[in-house]
Amino acid sequence: MRTLTLCLSLVVTACAGQRGATQANLIDASNASPLGELVYKDRCSRCHGERGQGSDGAPALFGEGTLGGGEHAFKDGQALFDYVSSKMPKNAPGSLTVRDNWAVVTYLAGANAVSVPRGGLSEANAADVKLR
Repeated sequence: MRTLTLCLSLVVTACAGQRGATQANLIDASNASPLGELVYKDRCSRCHGERGQGSDGAPALFGEGTLGGGEHAFKDGQALFDYVSSKMPKNAPGSLTVRDNWAVVTYLAGANAVSVPRGGLSEANAADVKLR
């Protein structure tokens, strides 16, 4: 009985401690944009975390209420692109190419279980991709 209680306690603790994306979220994000995954890992993860869990100085990007809710709420993919392309990365705002910005926005949407159009988000469809 004691072993069962200990096992259950470990499972509950592990689940409660999960912050950011699950492994399934990361797979969805990578499928949505393999380039976005590379850009995220190279330029975003050092502040926002490998799983998008955020840090003291950077908000969480993956998980419930991150992109479409809370302090940094974006109504659609275009609003997210506009922010990312002009304000990020924080240490070099506007330094990513347009292609890389669209790729990382597509990756973020995929990681948050947003239905991503075939070929990813772009100027032609981003306003139609709702994040709330």
